[in-house]
Amino acid sequence: MEHVGFLLFALLFLVIFLLYALPMEPYVYGLLLCLTALLIRHALGYHAWRGRHAQLVRVATDPATLLSEAPEPQTLSEAELLDMLTDMKGKLDQTVSAWASADRASLDYYATWVHQIKTPLSVMRLLLQERDTPESRRLLSEVFRTEEYVQMVLGYMRLTSGETDYVFETIDLDEVLRETIRDYAPVMIERRLSVRFAPSGVKARGDRKWLRFILDQLLSNAIKYTRKGYIELGAGTEPCVSVTDTGIGIAPEDIPRLFERGFTGYNGHADRRSTGLGLYLAGMAGRALGWRIEVISEVGKGTTVTVHMPETKMSMD
Repeated sequence: MEHVGFLLFALLFLVIFLLYALPMEPYVYGLLLCLTALLIRHALGYHAWRGRHAQLVRVATDPATLLSEAPEPQTLSEAELLDMLTDMKGKLDQTVSAWASADRASLDYYATWVHQIKTPLSVMRLLLQERDTPESRRLLSEVFRTEEYVQMVLGYMRLTSGETDYVFETIDLDEVLRETIRDYAPVMIERRLSVRFAPSGVKARGDRKWLRFILDQLLSNAIKYTRKGYIELGAGTEPCVSVTDTGIGIAPEDIPRLFERGFTGYNGHADRRSTGLGLYLAGMAGRALGWRIEVISEVGKGTTVTVHMPETKMSMD
């Protein structure tokens, strides 16, 4: 409209100058001055508009956090845009709040379920330990596997809830390895696998509970894929802990993806019960603690998995 008004006034003055036969030079000078002023005004206005537009676009990319930085609207369209973004933010906040509430309720439910299921499993274990028969030993093995899955669920909930329950202390690695071997001894006896362990006297700084969790996943995996031979556990002065088996090994192309969620590789296809969740959780816990898990394997000969435990630096990636 501004341009149309300028053109109308320019035409009106041109007609007046022509009707009164006035000299055209003042008219042309005046017209040029007006055009120059108009161009300067538009240049300044365009520069300001670009700045405001960039700011509004930035706000629109993340209205949930940047809406408060939006400039005051100067036009009806800007006011309508800010109203839309405010409405979007309100709906997003409601959705996130409802999702967080549902997620918390779900976590609470499964946490309660995990703790409740431990009681009947403990009773079953006690009853089966009273009888030393092949059937009871087999059932004890299945109870142990069920307890493993329960611990895996609990570990998954803790690692994915965003809540930390890390307790840092000086850990006697030999003691933790002995505990792990003792818990898995019945399963290894059933599978006729021998255990090799040489005390090292090494201590490390970290979270004992999560180290046990990682070792449980590694040892369980080693037992699952070792048909004969032995499993060796040990600690190094780096410090580090390692689990070595004489199992079927891992294909080289599978090693980089071992700790991805749901990845099972060739071994997982061979064992239909494999979900890939155990190693995924072990890798997740290791990263959170600043530990590095190294896998060295040869198909048909076995695998060594080493957990390197440098001075703990927390990471929540």
